[in-house]
Amino acid sequence: MSIASLGFAATYAPDDRRASKTAGGQTTYYVYDEDGSPSPLIEERMSGGTPTVSMGWGMGADGLRARYSPTTGGPYYLFQYDPQGSLVQRQTGGNTSYSALDTAMYDAYGSKLGDKDVFTGTDEPVRDAVGFQGQFGAYTDNETGLVLMGHRYYSPGTGRFLTRDPKGYGGASTSMASPATILSMVETLRVWRKIVEETMILSASR
Repeated sequence: MSIASLGFAATYAPDDRRASKTAGGQTTYYVYDEDGSPSPLIEERMSGGTPTVSMGWGMGADGLRARYSPTTGGPYYLFQYDPQGSLVQRQTGGNTSYSALDTAMYDAYGSKLGDKDVFTGTDEPVRDAVGFQGQFGAYTDNETGLVLMGHRYYSPGTGRFLTRDPKGYGGASTSMASPATILSMVETLRVWRKIVEETMILSASR
């Protein structure tokens, strides 16, 4: 993917995962954990090959829990999420204690409603790529506002994926399925379940 007007470009590995991105004249390379499926992102590296950011993952559905810089000893962040897996609170600290840094909120389609410093109430500066569904590995490119979800780019502004599902139509009912489509499907199933339940109740009462 390339957006010339923003100086943004990306390269991809043979398995279609993003291998690097260039933005603002700086290139970031990505390293994934190959032990297990899915294979989460575990490091970001610059051109010198030294890890600049490492990620800490929990077990199973616990998802992404921490992000830190192993080379500079920089900020160590822990993350708290809402039920959708989107960032609610970023915490910072050391080995034994942590304090809240900022509180964020996203709508159902991924648009950021706000991100405020917990002490001053002012807008929090962009610190990292953790945001909408960050718990599950979604990576927000703050240069473009797009969210990389595995192999696909998603636009919170339109509520749609911008790239096709690599599995084609076998991966979903439509290769460009969006959260809006999924929510509609869930609502349809809920209505049908209610109809079936009411029909069973009526049949049992006769």
